[in-house]
Amino acid sequence: MVDQAWVKAMKANDLEATLALYAPDAVAYFPDGDFKGKEAIRKSWTDFLAAFTVKDATSEGTYETTGDTSLGWGYWSLAVVPKGGGDPIPMKGRATVVVKKIGGTWLYVVDHASVPLPPPPPSK
Repeated sequence: MVDQAWVKAMKANDLEATLALYAPDAVAYFPDGDFKGKEAIRKSWTDFLAAFTVKDATSEGTYETTGDTSLGWGYWSLAVVPKGGGDPIPMKGRATVVVKKIGGTWLYVVDHASVPLPPPPPSK
């Protein structure tokens, strides 16, 4: 579904290919904030790709599809390097998405990416 195109766009560090995966009125709930509409989502991805070079990306998920709407859930990962220098940073998280076939193309309508909280400190 749309996840393979997201992986390809991320590995290419391609902002426009990434944005092409979103419906015009899509909503994104990302670790850096909530974004409504393609232009707000553009800002989030622009800031991310300005700060990091993506070296690798994965997405594994399950979809339930009825007609032109599909619900998906699963896991994603990115391996990024800060553009300002520094060690590679692994990023992993969960995703819940709603995609809809619009004009013959599956597009994200809702994209919710979350990063698990760190484990609590050990008890004393």
